[in-house]
Amino acid sequence: MLGRIARSLLALVGALAVVVGAAAAVYIGPDDDLLLPSSRPDAAPGQLVVTAGDLLSYDDLTLVVRARAEGGVLLAAGNPVDVSSLAGQVEHWEVTGVRPGGVVGGTRPASARDPVPLGDLSVADLWTSHSEGEGWQELRLRLNGQPVQLLAQPSTDAVPELQVGLHVAGLFWLLVAVAGTGALLLGLAVTLMVRRQRAPGRAATLLVPMVALALAATGCGVPHHVDSAPASRVALDQSDLEAMLAAYDEKNNRAIRAAAAPRYDAGPWREVDTGPVLQDDIYTTIVARRSHEQERAHTYTHTPVAAYSTHFATYPLWSLVVTGDEDAAEIDVFTQATAASPWLMRTTSDVDLDDLPDAAEDGNTSSVDASVEHAARSAISATSRYVATGIRRDIQVTAAVRAIHERATHVPAQGRRFIDSAAATVDSAAADPQDDLRLVAVEGGHLAVAVRPMRVTYYPRTGMDVFWNPPVKTVNGAFGEALYQEFNLCLTVFVPSDGGTPRAIAASALLRPA
Repeated sequence: MLGRIARSLLALVGALAVVVGAAAAVYIGPDDDLLLPSSRPDAAPGQLVVTAGDLLSYDDLTLVVRARAEGGVLLAAGNPVDVSSLAGQVEHWEVTGVRPGGVVGGTRPASARDPVPLGDLSVADLWTSHSEGEGWQELRLRLNGQPVQLLAQPSTDAVPELQVGLHVAGLFWLLVAVAGTGALLLGLAVTLMVRRQRAPGRAATLLVPMVALALAATGCGVPHHVDSAPASRVALDQSDLEAMLAAYDEKNNRAIRAAAAPRYDAGPWREVDTGPVLQDDIYTTIVARRSHEQERAHTYTHTPVAAYSTHFATYPLWSLVVTGDEDAAEIDVFTQATAASPWLMRTTSDVDLDDLPDAAEDGNTSSVDASVEHAARSAISATSRYVATGIRRDIQVTAAVRAIHERATHVPAQGRRFIDSAAATVDSAAADPQDDLRLVAVEGGHLAVAVRPMRVTYYPRTGMDVFWNPPVKTVNGAFGEALYQEFNLCLTVFVPSDGGTPRAIAASALLRPA
């Protein structure tokens, strides 16, 4: 009786192993991909679909993701800092989980104050991997605990269909082995039934070690969720510098031509510059128009030298960029508002390449302690005071900074001119946060960059009158008998980490309409 039961059980186990193993092997195929059924999220037509920030925080796992949509789709993987910035510009659908029946999630509103269409994101230079086109688009991502986020953008007003799964190396052959083991067990059971032998125990136990051996051969384990490090990205890597500057120069030269005679159009400047540089652009364009300047438009090309960048967890990003050569170089702050935005120049100053420190050996760092920030703010104030008054205290200055001081304190023949020092040394806490301190680690210390307002006031001598010429009257100011010009004082200071005296290496005074 027991022998009959054992033979029947052996036959049943063998048959199940054959059916299940063979069916699963056929379903998975030799590519070893275990995919869940495809599904469409409950998103609006044309809506961007992204994964939640920590959804893919797994270690030692190969994820397979597929997407398709009528008219085509972009399927891309990137740094969560970039993906969240892009998605935040518009209302989007966020995938918060994956279930056997498909993906789950919900619609998230735009975080941007003024949402704008994102356009075709396939041209964005942000993706660690991407695929685009009609039909199924597929990505295979090796997850190793590092932050990553997925994005699906349909080309038309369609809802993308998604399919998610895992790649398990050796899974197909494991299932073939299971089916083969089942066939052996089934054959053994039939043989025992025919011969009426009573030794089922030994045969039945063959299944466990064979399956265990096949599992061990594949090296597969149960995926486990991990706490990934906070997502961050370097603002501008050295390898990105040439392409960024080429794109900037193309738009900048168009703006230069538009601002020259006969158009005198200051509008295109907003596509290339921001902050103090944009204000100077507008100032000079207004003066050119009112004075009917006929100077021929010129072109300008920035030659990349170095980028001093740091890590950011959110946008906006910024980077300190050096361009030029030994004869003429400049140090500029470039900013990027969102992942889909262009890099814009915010400040610019002439600099001697010999005055610049080397990049930090330990790479880009985002941590700055309070003592470094305090030393940097003190150095910026000391430099601002020097430019305004010529008093040099607790700061070293280079020839480039001395030139700005001489320009600001030059006494013209027609009257006496000086800088309103109270405006030139505005306390950092009262400054516009957009113009406040920026710090980046370099070899031996930090570079500090800041912008401070500056006013140059002209007082007439006794018995004399002073007035602005008509071309500049509308962009400069007057009170009583005095005249004044407004500037943005852009300062770059090296703050040594050994407690030595900071050194002001670059400064510029950019005009702004009063």
